[in-house]
Amino acid sequence: MTCQTIYCRKRIALTLHTLIVNKVSEKLQISIGRAVSLRVRELLAKLKMTQYRLEVESGINHSTMTFILKGENKSADMKTIIMLAKGFKMSTIEFLDSPHFDFDNLSNIE
Repeated sequence: MTCQTIYCRKRIALTLHTLIVNKVSEKLQISIGRAVSLRVRELLAKLKMTQYRLEVESGINHSTMTFILKGENKSADMKTIIMLAKGFKMSTIEFLDSPHFDFDNLSNIE
């Protein structure tokens, strides 16, 4: 094999590795977004709260809340989670205290 062939194979292997890592990371983000969606729906039903009231209490705008509820919010970061917890008048720990956020469950959410 020439040096060029070895270089090309290493470059392909590195590219494949990067793609796989990015795909796993993307799946985890989607899973967390879905877990947030499930938890919000659960709390809305439990507390008999409307989406509108949660939007007002949390300060999250309507379009973002709609994405959250559909599970399409891929950027469910800590700021969003803190705002949601505030909207439900609970601590962030209480919001995250759900089987939806158990690591084993996150890997199974589709």
